[in-house]
Order: sequence, then C-alpha cells, then structure tokens
Amino acid sequence: MARVNFIFGAGALGLALLAVGLQGIVYALLVPTIHTLIGGSADSFRETFYFQYLAGLIPSQMRTPGSRPLISLIGFVFLMMLLKNLIQMVYNMSVMVQVKQFSTRLRFLIYERYLGFGKFFFDKNHAGHLQNIVINHPRHVAQSLRALHQVFYAAALLAISLMIMAKISWLLTIITLIVWPFLTLLVGRVIRQIRKASILLAKDHARLARKISNTLSCIPLIKAFSSETREKESFKKFSDAVEEASAKIEKKQAVIGPVQEMAGLTMIFILMMLLPFVLSGKGSGTVAGHLVFFLVLRRSTASFGAFARLRAVFASLRGALDELEEIFSDRDKYAVMDGAHEFRGVEREICFERLSFNYPRQKKPALKNVSFKMEKGRMTAIVGLSGSGKTTLIHLLMRLYECPRGTLFADGRDICDFTLQSYHRRLAYIGQESLLFNETILFNLTYGLEETEFSQESLTRVLKQARLNDFVMTLPDGLNTPVGDRGIRLSGGERQRLSIARALLKQAEILVLDEATSALDSETERLIQEAVQDAVKDRTSIVIAHRLSTIRHADRIVVLEEGMIAEQGTLEELLARKGRFLKLWEAQKFY
Repeated sequence: MARVNFIFGAGALGLALLAVGLQGIVYALLVPTIHTLIGGSADSFRETFYFQYLAGLIPSQMRTPGSRPLISLIGFVFLMMLLKNLIQMVYNMSVMVQVKQFSTRLRFLIYERYLGFGKFFFDKNHAGHLQNIVINHPRHVAQSLRALHQVFYAAALLAISLMIMAKISWLLTIITLIVWPFLTLLVGRVIRQIRKASILLAKDHARLARKISNTLSCIPLIKAFSSETREKESFKKFSDAVEEASAKIEKKQAVIGPVQEMAGLTMIFILMMLLPFVLSGKGSGTVAGHLVFFLVLRRSTASFGAFARLRAVFASLRGALDELEEIFSDRDKYAVMDGAHEFRGVEREICFERLSFNYPRQKKPALKNVSFKMEKGRMTAIVGLSGSGKTTLIHLLMRLYECPRGTLFADGRDICDFTLQSYHRRLAYIGQESLLFNETILFNLTYGLEETEFSQESLTRVLKQARLNDFVMTLPDGLNTPVGDRGIRLSGGERQRLSIARALLKQAEILVLDEATSALDSETERLIQEAVQDAVKDRTSIVIAHRLSTIRHADRIVVLEEGMIAEQGTLEELLARKGRFLKLWEAQKFY
C-alpha cells in the first residue's frame, strides 16, 4: 500500500513538472509571437535569445511576413496552453485524491493510537475533546498537503519564470529578487498573528466539544432542573468564542491575498520606473521581450504568494498540530506493556503480593501492601467503603492500569509476562455501570467474539442463565432490538443482566464483577442475584460486593480500608473476629 501511495504521489509530482514545463514553453513562445505581431520575424528572436531550439521548430514559411505564419504561431501557442491546462486538471484531481486518502489515513492512525492508550489517559481527558480531534483535525490538517502541492507547483513554475525573466533582463530580475522580500514583510507579521489565534481556537473548540458532550449525556438532569435556558446561554458563550476565534483567523487570512497583490503591483511599478534606464543600457532585450517579462512577473506574484499561503495554512493549523503532536507522543499515555508468554488459564491460584499502587501525580497511594490469594474456582469478595481502593484493585487485575512487576502472579508467573490478548481472552468483566454500545442487543451480547464462537443455542442458554430470555422474547425485533445510547432503552436491571449474559457467552474462566449499588425492586434484585450465582459458579471470580447475599456465598472476603487490607477470611471468621467487617455487616454499608 505504501509503495502504491509513493508511486501515486510521484506520478502527481511528475504531472506538475510536465505542466510547468509546458507553461515555460508557452512563455518562451510568447516572445516570438509578440515580436511577429509588431512586425518582426522569428529569426531575430532566435539570434538574440537561448530559445533558438523553440524558434527552430517554427516552419520556414512562418519566418516571412504575412497572416498565415502568424496564425500558425498563435495556434501553436494555444495548443501548448490547452495541453498544459489538461495536464494541470489531472494533476489537481490526483492531489484531491491524495488529500482524501491522507485525511482518512490520519483519522485511522489517531483512532489506532486511542486504542493503544491506557485507561488512565481516558480518565483524565474528556471524551468530547478526543472525539473532536479524531473527527475534525484530520480533515483540517489534510489541507496542508494540498498547500504543499501548491507550493511545489509554484516553486517549479517560479524557477522556470525566473529563468525566462533572467534571459530577457538579468538586471530587472536581480532587482525583483532584492526588492520583493521587503514588500512582503507585513505578511510575516500577519502569519504570526494567525499562529497565535489558531492555538486559542483549538482551546475554544475543546471547550465547546466538552460542553456538547456534557449536555447530551446529562439531558435528564437538565430537564429535571429546567436548566434549558441556562444551558443555551452557556452554549452560546462557548459557540461565540469559537466563532470569534475563527473570524480572527479568517480575517487575517483574507488580508494576505490583497497584501500580496499590492506588493506585486508595487514591484511592477518600481520596475517600470526603472525600465527606461535598463533599455538604454547595453544588452537590453527587445520590446517584445520586456512585454513578456512583465507578463511573467505579474503571473509570478501568485507563485511568490503560494509560499505565504503555505505559511498561513500551517499557522492556522498550529493549535490542531500541537494537539496531534501530543496524541502521537508517548508521554503520559499510560499504555499497558504487552508480555511475551501465552496465558493458558489458572491452574492453582492468583496471588497479590505486597501490591502498592500510586496514580500518576498522586502522593497518597491508592493501594498499599495488599496481599491475598484467589484460589481457582473460588469466589473472593472485596468489601470496603467508597474510596478504599476496591475498583483500583480489580483494574490492576484486569491490566487496565500497568501493574507494578513482582506484585501480582498467576500460578507463580507475573501477569505482566502474559500477552494482553491471551490474558483478556480468559477474563470476563461485569461492571457496576453496564457498558453498552448504541447497537442491537445481539451486537452487545456477542461483542468481542467471532461468529464461529457462538451459536443460536448458546445465545439462548446464556440469556436464560442471565434471566433475560423472557424479556427478549417479548420484543418485536428480539435480539435485533437497538438498546439506545449507553443502553438507555433498557432498564437498569436489564442492562446488568445483558452484561452478565455477555460474560457468560465468553466462557472465560476468570470473572471480575463490580456489583451495582443502585436500588432495585425485589424481583429484579432476585433475578440479578440468581444470574450472578450462575455466572460465578465454578469460575475463579473476584467480586466487589455490595449485597449481603453475594457476601454470604463468597469463599473468601477481603476488607479494604484506605488502600490497605483491614481484614480477610471467611464470613464466619470475620464475624467472629468482631472487627471492621462486623461494623460494616451490622450497618449493611458495603459501598
């Protein structure tokens, strides 16, 4: 694919050079054409300039006065111009294709980078902002590729133009190269202002994206507080800030063209003032030649301007480029390193050995010297007050965060040694908040599995085990029923049971369960509890337990307090010990 893209890009550049070459021929033929129009012949032109090869192509009958030779010469120039424009059209279309491909490829690379980042990166970055980057930035940055092509074409055309101008009058050409930079100093100042405004625009876009994401995800809350008017005013504030920043950039970009135009006209005015002195000097060109000189100079101002436009494009992308640079940097991405060994399941036990863990830039440890064992086929319940480190513990077990080496083992081998794919293949997760895609029940149920890994019979079996089959049977579209954004079309109990069914279908031997703390009616509570009992049966499971019924069925209970183990043992042992667990038990305060 890379080779094809390289060949395609090289072909586009070849077309550009061919178009520029034809434009050079047109410029060269304009001199004998104009010279013939004012009564001269092609011979004088051939003797004076290095275009003799071109003039030599002119048939002999065109070197005598008359209308036919002149018509033939003009026709030849017209054909060259027509061919040049046809080639340039193909070149422009190829550039358009390259820009689209570049945008699509960049968007995929950003998405690929996102999937490689650790969970903590997403914990501290807003989803709306990240979504704005992957959707909008590739399209904007791809425009710089178009600008680069334009600069390449302009540079090649400028080189041809300067060669022709220098051959006509080297003195006027040198004066042009000396004076032109001073006439465009103002453009550099405008570009610096665009660069600063672009950084502010990127920040305003990020704030607007966060605002939209927050609003759409909290519609029920906004409705409950009748905050529509306040939200509209807040949105207008963020939207106006984006509009104002965009307008500043667009105004400054709009200045560049007229400034370049005025600089070009000033240059032509200066040279025309100097032209009488140049013509009186030795070696000056013909009148026809100097007419072509000023024509080429006038056309070349656009080529000079292409460089300024490229600088303006990159300046306007400064904010977006800074954010993309941050995305493609490995700094603060918290990626979990992959291991080299295949994980083939738990034979004996999973051991936590003096596990301590600090979140980045946090002085207080989330976990400190945590040690306990999860025996194969047994259920371990983790209990403790909010903030005691329960969720951090299971996230480390799931390798969502990078676990310190030498602290977590499966059958004596550090879990960091296992490949992530093989490890996660044997692990299933049922979260406190059911994570569902805005897709069908079937899509969410079978997510992560190949079509060969399940059958209709297995789908029915896990739905029955999760006490969800009767509900699905009542739906007109059955398993093809959409669940809505974050499963909003399902009740809380139905979302939880769908998550349980998904874990059962995976047939993973390690189950990680974070029980929901939300209040449920007694019937839903019973259904979920029955489903949980089926899910943990004969599996090595660790459960953040909030229900007394779950704790009663646990083979081992670990009590966490401020990141450390306060107690551990069986239910009977902990109750008999009359320690921290007994207080939680009596208060029924497992959250």
